[in-house]
Amino acid sequence: MGPDGKRLPAVPHKKRWWILGGVAVLLAVLVVAIAVPVTTLLDDKDNNTTKSPDGTVEPGTGPGGKVLTSGGDGTKIRMDNGTIFTYSNPFGGTWSSDLTDNSARAQNYTPALNATWDYAKNRILGVNLGGWLVLEPFIVPNLFEPYENTSSPILDEYGLSQKWQSEGQLEQKMRQHYDTFITEYDFALIAGAGLNWVRLPLGYWAIETMANEPYLPKVSWEYFLKAIQWARKYGLRIELDLHAMPGSVNNYNHGGKSGVLNFLNSAAGMQAAQRGLNYIRVITEYISQPEIANVVPIFGIINEPNTGLGIGVENLKRFYSEVYQEVRNITGTGAGKGPIIALSDGFAGLNNYQGFLSQADRVAWDQHAYVAFTPPFPDRTGLTQTACNYYGSSTDGYFVQNGLTIAGEWSLATNDCGLYLNGVGLGFRYENSDQADKSHPQYFGSCVPFDDWANYDNSTKAAMKQGALAQMDALRNFFFWTWKIGDSLRTGKPVNPNWSYLLGIQQGWMPTNPQKESNGFCASYQKQNSSASITWTGFTSWSSTFSDYMTGAASTYNPQTQTFAWPPTSMSTGIASNSNVGSTPVSAIPSYTATGTPLSAGTPTVSASISGEATPTLNPWANNSKAAPAYAAINGCGYYMDIFNVQNSDNVGQWPCAGSAPSKRSPQPMPTPVASPNPGPAAPASTPAPRRR
Repeated sequence: MGPDGKRLPAVPHKKRWWILGGVAVLLAVLVVAIAVPVTTLLDDKDNNTTKSPDGTVEPGTGPGGKVLTSGGDGTKIRMDNGTIFTYSNPFGGTWSSDLTDNSARAQNYTPALNATWDYAKNRILGVNLGGWLVLEPFIVPNLFEPYENTSSPILDEYGLSQKWQSEGQLEQKMRQHYDTFITEYDFALIAGAGLNWVRLPLGYWAIETMANEPYLPKVSWEYFLKAIQWARKYGLRIELDLHAMPGSVNNYNHGGKSGVLNFLNSAAGMQAAQRGLNYIRVITEYISQPEIANVVPIFGIINEPNTGLGIGVENLKRFYSEVYQEVRNITGTGAGKGPIIALSDGFAGLNNYQGFLSQADRVAWDQHAYVAFTPPFPDRTGLTQTACNYYGSSTDGYFVQNGLTIAGEWSLATNDCGLYLNGVGLGFRYENSDQADKSHPQYFGSCVPFDDWANYDNSTKAAMKQGALAQMDALRNFFFWTWKIGDSLRTGKPVNPNWSYLLGIQQGWMPTNPQKESNGFCASYQKQNSSASITWTGFTSWSSTFSDYMTGAASTYNPQTQTFAWPPTSMSTGIASNSNVGSTPVSAIPSYTATGTPLSAGTPTVSASISGEATPTLNPWANNSKAAPAYAAINGCGYYMDIFNVQNSDNVGQWPCAGSAPSKRSPQPMPTPVASPNPGPAAPASTPAPRRR
């Protein structure tokens, strides 16, 4: 769409650059091609046009026919697919398309990429790019609706991948989605909306898959590389979030497969966790390179691990301790050495982590702030009060006891209404129609007034905007979930309006100047609404500074990781809501050994099309000496063949296994498709709850 909200016309694809990625994964080489725009200023004194590598002639976009490679509000930008749009940024933001230039600035109140980000002073104003590289039915409903009324509705990316694979169209359809759902234009719009960060969910299959895992391997990594280029161009920073792990960490569809929690849980729990460590190392090595580090300063290593359903807080802490040591072994310690490590509270609340990893180098904490999934449900005004009072006081305390705290997800939803929000084929708690949760058998009302955004009146939009500003003020550092919701086949329009930042801007219920409008909102709201019972009006416990170890300024670090040593001694063997949950010694379940061939990710080599252009030099590892051996199978030992479907019939044998030396990691063929089985402070009246099943 163009800046006016209308769809831009299609323009023939004209490539100026190709990034050719040689990917050394599992001893195999994958070549990827990624198109990115021209990256230097051309001043052709003989004419006002420039030839592309394919020989076609393209008009210049600057005075005298110059092809601009930097600019600001009002400049025209040609994307790699040939589409031209006018960059709109009323906040003094600038862009630069040079692959080695970090001078772009999202807004005049945001440090340029080549400047230091002060986490005590500068606010993270961000959105998630949900549903792009990790599919979720409620974000991209039109991908799941065609199968809704079949005998086997598709619930998640696992099932959709199986279906498309059986049709021989997995890569074609997935690339079509990747190419169209989020583009460079979205990054330009995000900067122009006054936002300065994006949180980018990524599935582990961006790096590899193993036998019997149907996901499209490695291709989403190509689009992660595109995201880095686009973010650099518009001065946006990225928190990369490893959103889906082998075996799933939470039982939800966005974990890869609905109804499954086999990461640090079940008899395959160690297999899944050790593979997760492999992928965390691969990503850390890649994003810690100087050419990438300024664009991806934060790495969220796991999303919404469900401690209450089986993982448990203690084993999650053990995993976090191991991750911290492995990451900092690669990067070293201190500011500028690798990313900030963002850790999820695992739905346990950050009070359960007070003192944990204290004195660790640059650890941030991720809380997800939702009131939509647990009755009683607040109204719009209640959401504003909850945000100011509960979120504000909580964040104030977390800054003191935990350090940098980020709201990785929040929305405007006051209930669980919305197409596929709870899952495909499930209803809503609000209407007492949820087929999976009967813990609150009560009818609260109809979902129609919440879903029918075309008929929102001005008072509804004003109340929604107040709820947005209250949360922005109280959470301070945030990523709204999510940037956009796709069209539904039912209506041909976007759905689930309480979850779409873009729709909110277009329709008037999201702020057009989030930095200015949200600063001090709760205090201002309290003055204007004396009867609203607002008790939090600003940060009072937090001194507006962080300890040196929290920012990488300390001379020494002593995180006491030995308190929660890896690996765990025992592990849950089921989901807590089921009757067969138990515990087993970790020594009695399958595990790998860290002696395999090191993994690496897609590493582009850039070939300039015009002489004199600067190009970055990228490698699989930021530090070759730290290319640690991967966890790999032991020859002669049995393992679960499908980490998402742990079957007793799998011949895993007895553990500890008396196998021979570890096997080399080698490419695994994609499996034959099979049917996908269905598988702090005192809280307010409506306590924020976990996101989605």
